Amino acid sequence: MRYIPLLIVCVAFTFEAKSILMPKRSTHIVYMDKSLMPKAYTSPHYWDSSIIDSFKFTNHESPYSNLSSSPSLLYTCDNALHGFSVFISLDELEILNKSLGFISACADKPYKLTTTSSPEFLSLKSSTGLWPASNYGKDVIIGFIDSGIWPEHPSFKDDGLIAYKNSSKWKGMCEGGKQFNSSMCNSKLIGVRCFNAGLKRGTRFLPFEESARDTTGHGTLVSSIAAGNYVNGASYFGHAEGTAKGVAPYARIAVYKVVWGVDERSTTSDIIAGMDKAIADAVDVICISMAPTGHERVQLSNDPLAKASFSAINKGITVTTVVGNEGPNLATLKNGIPWVLTVTSGNIDQWFGATLTMSGLNITGWATFTGKAMLENLPLVYNETLSRCNSQYLLYEVPSDTILLCDIGNLDLQVKSIVTSHITGAILISNGPPNLSFREDFRCPCLVVRSTDARELLSYARNSDKPLVSKEFRQTFMNSKPAPVVPPFASRGPSLDFSWILKPDAMAPGEFILAASVPNDAATKMGSFELVSGTSFACPHAAGVVALLKGAHPEWSPAAIKSAIITTANTVDNTLKPIQEMSVEIGISSPIDMGVGQIDPNKALDPGLIYDLTPQDYINRLCSLLQKHEIELIIRSGNYDCSNPLSDLNYPSFISFYQNSRMRPEKFKRTVTNVGKGATIYKALVTTPENYDITISPMTLVFSKKYEKQSYTVTIIYKGNDHPKLTFGELEWVEENGDHNVRSPIMLHPATVF
Repeated sequence: MRYIPLLIVCVAFTFEAKSILMPKRSTHIVYMDKSLMPKAYTSPHYWDSSIIDSFKFTNHESPYSNLSSSPSLLYTCDNALHGFSVFISLDELEILNKSLGFISACADKPYKLTTTSSPEFLSLKSSTGLWPASNYGKDVIIGFIDSGIWPEHPSFKDDGLIAYKNSSKWKGMCEGGKQFNSSMCNSKLIGVRCFNAGLKRGTRFLPFEESARDTTGHGTLVSSIAAGNYVNGASYFGHAEGTAKGVAPYARIAVYKVVWGVDERSTTSDIIAGMDKAIADAVDVICISMAPTGHERVQLSNDPLAKASFSAINKGITVTTVVGNEGPNLATLKNGIPWVLTVTSGNIDQWFGATLTMSGLNITGWATFTGKAMLENLPLVYNETLSRCNSQYLLYEVPSDTILLCDIGNLDLQVKSIVTSHITGAILISNGPPNLSFREDFRCPCLVVRSTDARELLSYARNSDKPLVSKEFRQTFMNSKPAPVVPPFASRGPSLDFSWILKPDAMAPGEFILAASVPNDAATKMGSFELVSGTSFACPHAAGVVALLKGAHPEWSPAAIKSAIITTANTVDNTLKPIQEMSVEIGISSPIDMGVGQIDPNKALDPGLIYDLTPQDYINRLCSLLQKHEIELIIRSGNYDCSNPLSDLNYPSFISFYQNSRMRPEKFKRTVTNVGKGATIYKALVTTPENYDITISPMTLVFSKKYEKQSYTVTIIYKGNDHPKLTFGELEWVEENGDHNVRSPIMLHPATVF
């Protein structure tokens, strides 16, 4: 294991240990106020050495005096920080605390080389599970319907990949254009195409190049998250430093540019044309990280994406898309199409912060500032008028080179005011978890702390004659809890257009994701990566997982892949409590917030049972909903069979609406296929909400062989006398003497909510 030294540009010292009996010591990092260094010392090194040497006299009368037990100076630093590292006991640290210039000390910790951690948060490992089983997605083609790509980015190099040999399958090509030569494609980026005819028709002036080159950055970000190759030393201004890689790092990339210009314009016609060509080119997965604008309801037969995606699944192509960023209100979800995988967003266990140092105390909080890495020994100011921090005009009165302590307030408004007023720094206070309380702004020199830490800050600012603080930014912390959490911006279900299907399907990482960026953004000139948030960036995580599953199980249908993802997802966070969601305040997430839960790729590799669907099954459902001409609009054919219309789909989740004193539908039928190793038995375990009765028949499913099918029914009855409230339960099929738990959420939804 390799370790990264916490302190850099330091002078190293070695000391020989001469005793066998010494006080228990450990390494601490000591922060010093350089401005208080006596003029007699020509450098901090001599000052630090003299402080440590003084312990020789302090310890002279101690029991260890004959054992040369003085603390050992390890490093003196004057660039990364002002201070030193010392091997010292806690008793000696108490004495050091009284030294002139002492600010604070913290225990040293090992730092190992890390990776951009969203694949790891999904438990993907090189030694076992879905990565090796799928050969990291090798030769699976993901088609991105987006804003193009920046081909020179190292995430799209073809190191480790041989030329794509299945030429009988792949029908695509690399279209050249302005500043994009066809030779820029390689064994990773195997094809690009452009579509803007629809946009041209509606635009008088086109300020964009006729090229697949990405000028907005969105397509480059999305492609790298799903299928980017390995890039060492990636970071965003020091944040999230490590090895960047996509979820399916050996998958092939095909790009269909349908979004143009810095204002990201696109039309439905261009999007559908791109999907059409992707299907013709024979991609395996289509990733569409966008959602329609507006709030009008769209009938299934009038939804272009529904039609195009049906054609895709009819060819065995899985389509992944997003819920949208219009949360947290209910029924804001977009793309609730039954045959696509609709993904919402969650955070990961990585967060970014800063350390505040004052008068012997260290406080760590949330910060994403990418400006000056260190603000040292600045006055801490608290003023009842200015500290509201909600007016840029009032903040102009804040003295320069000070840190303002703000009162509890609207964090988003405070951040906006701080950024526009250009104050040196600020400390904000959050009642909730700081990393979940506001949207990031990398321009804000602010630190968000918990309200419990704010008491000491306020006391220090009010009672100290000369309160001084230092802030060290650009720090990355792992194992943040809780994670995942559904963010406020993620749109919530249910789908008003397809209310008979529970959406979203699942959640994937979508907050503060490090991804490849285009170099024409001033904010990224120092590097080629960016930290991004939004459901757009959850979608490529799901697309990458789909590619891995396709590589491991090429025989699985799109519905089987989707079922494996849904029934194996995690419903608990990294505290082993139910996943939460942020709206007005934090609370337990329901299936219309998060779907079934967080995607677990390794469990999806071996789901035990799957709920499969063929294109004809979808048609059978459409036959009970739509007129003949409407069905033909969706399936693009008049040659179809409606002899067996279905009142429901064989979907791996359930949603039922209460309306006019009854539940509809009250009864569901499902059929599961055993994809385990062989003969097995599953028993039903039901979680039933209060005032409901949920009956499963039969309660036991017996399979004599692999690929055998068994059916069961779910009957839901509301038994309460009051008007029902939104609630949910679950059905879990638990394998006897086995490892499989196949879970389906049951959403119970009063129709009057709308």
